[in-house]
Amino acid sequence: MSEFVQWSDTKARIREIDPEWDSPERAAARETSREQLQAELRGAAFSVAAPASADESSGRVTGVVCGR
Repeated sequence: MSEFVQWSDTKARIREIDPEWDSPERAAARETSREQLQAELRGAAFSVAAPASADESSGRVTGVVCGR
């Protein structure tokens, strides 16, 4: 069975391995990556929603149902 590890211990170990982990550039890159992943997940959830029909005269999409 695995042991619980304190987050502070984990972060200290990460800094030992890669001192640049907390650099502003790396933090910004992780945030951008996180935002992209969340957008992809929202898009995937949207794509499995009920089929939509396009109103060609207005360019609007109708009949989209989101949620579970």
